Amino acid sequence: MMYRIMVLLYIISLFYNIPLFNIGIEVKLFTLVFVYFFFHFLRNREGIYDFAWSDRVSRSMLKFGLWCGFTFMFGITYMVIIGEVQFVLMSVLYYYHLWGFIIATIFLRKSFLLDIRYFEKMVFAMLVVSVVEGLIILGQNVEAVPYLWAKEYFMAYGGETALTGTLGPNRVVPGTAMYLCFVLAAAVIAARSKLQVSRFLSVFLAILSVVCVVLTGSRTGYISLASFMVFLGLLSPVNIMRALVPAVLVFFLLVKFLDTSAIEERMEFTISWRITEDLAVTQKYASDEGDYYGRLGSGRKGKLERAGNFLLENPWFIPFGGGFNNRFLDAYKAGNSAHNLFLTLVIENGLVGLVLFLGIFVAFVRGNVFERETITLAALTGSALVNMFFGEAFYIFRPSFALLGMLFLVATMVDLMRMSAKVYDLQKE
Repeated sequence: MMYRIMVLLYIISLFYNIPLFNIGIEVKLFTLVFVYFFFHFLRNREGIYDFAWSDRVSRSMLKFGLWCGFTFMFGITYMVIIGEVQFVLMSVLYYYHLWGFIIATIFLRKSFLLDIRYFEKMVFAMLVVSVVEGLIILGQNVEAVPYLWAKEYFMAYGGETALTGTLGPNRVVPGTAMYLCFVLAAAVIAARSKLQVSRFLSVFLAILSVVCVVLTGSRTGYISLASFMVFLGLLSPVNIMRALVPAVLVFFLLVKFLDTSAIEERMEFTISWRITEDLAVTQKYASDEGDYYGRLGSGRKGKLERAGNFLLENPWFIPFGGGFNNRFLDAYKAGNSAHNLFLTLVIENGLVGLVLFLGIFVAFVRGNVFERETITLAALTGSALVNMFFGEAFYIFRPSFALLGMLFLVATMVDLMRMSAKVYDLQKE
């Protein structure tokens, strides 16, 4: 019973990214939940360890976590030498979070496989928490819910940025989180198995999450959501129609019977400020070479070039990296962030780390991407890779903290829907 309560608390913690307290480093709700998971792992390590090495996804996560630990030793050594004690503590916390998400995902995969009814309940819980979060974001945008983050976050990310619930003060975080919520809703809508999960709630969440992505003003969120729909459409026009037709019908019903003027005004402002105006400025001032990405990407092109030049000037980092969250790399790469997860992984963990990280997603998809049950998971994987090219939301530091855990959770749930659908097909035969 205690384990199931902690699993539910873990799911909630992925949406409640507000710091519980600050001791020089921010402590989140999932930081404390992980203590239980690690304790539970130590008590049941033999059974969990055997399952983890027999499950392809879990095994890939373990390999990546262990490799990061190996490169982490280099970063810790350097930071101790230069006396960056607080940065050492911060890096230890980040690595602790990485293992927390890995262990939690392994636990969930094992327990979901053993009890399909429990899995259904957790999918339902995830849908409910996602809807609550979406309503909080809507409430903030119509000024019915106050800003929930500290004043320094408002000063750094407030003003013209959309309010972002409890997910994160940086618009990329709620934009990416609500895109993942849409993926989960689409997976439930398209599921062929007899999972006892509300399709109506899923359709409502699909609509709500799209509206929230737009409201956040995150262009990375826009690209992630759009690329998911493109991949889904390319892999299966039928699946995309299953997701779109009910969502469009409910959307028009909401517009007809509810006063959405405040939300429409906010969406119009967001699209105008984040896309239309930037396009006009870009077209006016772009060079003859057409540097659209450099201007529209909020300086991402320059950061990518600096990170790439750093690797070219220091090629010995390419095979094995310079250390997980190494202060030296943080200072010398592209302004504290390459804004490209692939480059960041190579800089910190080398090509070995990049291959191991991508291996997790290969393990998730495994098999024919055109299979009916695999299509949604393949589209999620493809769109997540697109997201990684434009940012570092799915890594383990800065305001994004919980997004890696949320990605693993949503991918696990979609994966289990696929597996349960195949079991159902076998039972019918």
